Amino acid sequence: MNYYQIPKLKNHLLNQLSLKDPNRENVKKALFMTKLIDIAIEEKTPIAVGHHVFAFNEELLLRSLKEEGVDLELPKEFITKKEYISEIKSFKTKPEFFAALNMSRTGKNPELMAKNKEERKKLKAEKQKIKKQTKKQQSIKVIEKYKSLLEEGKKGLLFDIECNERNQKQILEIGFIKFNKQGEIEKRHLIVKENYNIRNGRYVEDNKDNYNYGESEQLSLKEVLSTIEKELEESDFIIGHGIANDIKFLNQGGLEVNYTKPIINTLKMTHFVSKGELSIKNTLKHLNISGDNLHNAGNDAVLNYEIVKGIVRDYDLSLLLKEKVENIEEKPKAKKSRRNGF
Repeated sequence: MNYYQIPKLKNHLLNQLSLKDPNRENVKKALFMTKLIDIAIEEKTPIAVGHHVFAFNEELLLRSLKEEGVDLELPKEFITKKEYISEIKSFKTKPEFFAALNMSRTGKNPELMAKNKEERKKLKAEKQKIKKQTKKQQSIKVIEKYKSLLEEGKKGLLFDIECNERNQKQILEIGFIKFNKQGEIEKRHLIVKENYNIRNGRYVEDNKDNYNYGESEQLSLKEVLSTIEKELEESDFIIGHGIANDIKFLNQGGLEVNYTKPIINTLKMTHFVSKGELSIKNTLKHLNISGDNLHNAGNDAVLNYEIVKGIVRDYDLSLLLKEKVENIEEKPKAKKSRRNGF
């Protein structure tokens, strides 16, 4: 049985008739809400109920129209969709009818609200799942881009910058590591000589003097910027954790960066191993990579390089595992050998 909501149906039928057509008044009488309610209660005719849905069945409506001398078919496009109907029920009294009607309009029917709550919860879970999958797919694209650059024989430059936590225009340190498909080429930790006595510690750790992977170099700001400018020119692509910020720091600190080669943001890679983006510190924990004295630009650069290798390793292992599983599923099951002719 099909069900129709009266306001929508009535408006549609009236719009099909000219203002002078005598059937207009007959349609209004036939679809007069009070009349339909009386018939539905008297005959215990079922009504479809849902959130903002209150629909009368087709048989009742056609009979009422015919009684008023209107002979027509109800438009199929105005049939109330089944997914919008929570229940189909008959009513014994008008107070019961109007209470249900009010609940439908306000959404305060406990049963309907419970159903809607479950639907919202389910929809939210589905959206979160899709969002998580989308983020992971984005992460995979970044990983694939990074891998393809190395496969092409490109040379990467991963760098990190530490600024004055109270004035980000003052660069204190720059750490970088150069590498290719075969691995590390060179790593350096540069300290801006004239800013040596400017210390962080209130918002981020001060580990300027705690470089773990060699000797730090104290150079003038001009020499530091000249060095990193040369490395940028010689690199085939650059990479960093939230690298857009590091480029901004260079621009604010006196070096105008207009890098047109590929840029890899390692922050986006962390979606592959986590539900969300992770800091260097949390990614190290997640991947069980040991490392200390963070917020030393040289250490952060080296450790971030280890993070990238760890994420790519996990990605490659996942592909290998998937390939093995697919191969196992594709192999036909061996037939059991028969003994003694059975």
